[in-house]
Amino acid sequence: MAMANKLCIVSGANSGIGRVIATELAQMQARVIMACRSEERTLPVVKDIKELTGNQNVEYWPLDLASLASVRSFAKRVGESPVGVDVLVSNAGIMNGKRELTADGFETNWQVNALAPFLLARLLLPSLSKAATTSGGSSPSRLVYVGSMLDKKGDLSDLDTVADPKRRFDASNREKFSPFDTYGTAKLAATLLHTELARQAQAEHPGVCINVVSPGVVNTHLFQHMLPPWAKFMTGPIRFFLSFVMISPFEGAKTPLAVATSPEEQYLVTGKYFRNLHQMDRQDTIPIDDVALATKLWETCDAMAPP
Repeated sequence: MAMANKLCIVSGANSGIGRVIATELAQMQARVIMACRSEERTLPVVKDIKELTGNQNVEYWPLDLASLASVRSFAKRVGESPVGVDVLVSNAGIMNGKRELTADGFETNWQVNALAPFLLARLLLPSLSKAATTSGGSSPSRLVYVGSMLDKKGDLSDLDTVADPKRRFDASNREKFSPFDTYGTAKLAATLLHTELARQAQAEHPGVCINVVSPGVVNTHLFQHMLPPWAKFMTGPIRFFLSFVMISPFEGAKTPLAVATSPEEQYLVTGKYFRNLHQMDRQDTIPIDDVALATKLWETCDAMAPP
């Protein structure tokens, strides 16, 4: 779709594929809101994107997914805008190698990758619907959640352990803590939640396309939180090595960008999963169409972070 003057929000936009997506949207002359936690790290990127694209409608808005209050504050600010949101790319994420709780009392991987993005999506749905209504149905709004292939390592067999951070995510108990499994569980949950959100939104918000994408195995800063303190100085060499086995952020951004902006019919859908620019049937590896499980998970997250 024509992106000039469209309002686009990209979370985690100051590095990796988020930065690439924000830059490409700015190149299309969209109005871009870079929703990030760190002002210090984001403002220089805003300046770079403005200089590179010539588009001055690029802004930094604070958003910290480790704080549910920050999510609500951000959504309130968006909701007060007279225009709707045309595109939301929910890209921000973390893989924390340590078992830590947020100020809200939830394990960090869980909140940042699943709980907070789901809350943000629900809170911004009216703004997405507003933009779709303004277009008269000619241009649906897009909500793109950036998932991960590691969702296949997720385990949602016991939702009680997901709901109770003191049982599953006790910061004082480091036994059997696996960052990959915890991250995978969060990504799996978020995939199911956004798919269920797409299903439920069709009646009340038919002009909003909600989809999940896997960018592939991308060489970004995501894994640096896994490094022990003594290895932090090796981040550069490690990322150089990973560049031979992972794809670049530019390659990783292609699918989420297409799902967020392309007028092609294959992207004008909702509740689907994309990888390598194509829809994928994930039912063989994850229960993406399990409505009963998604409904229970929805209720669990609703109790944790009601909109």
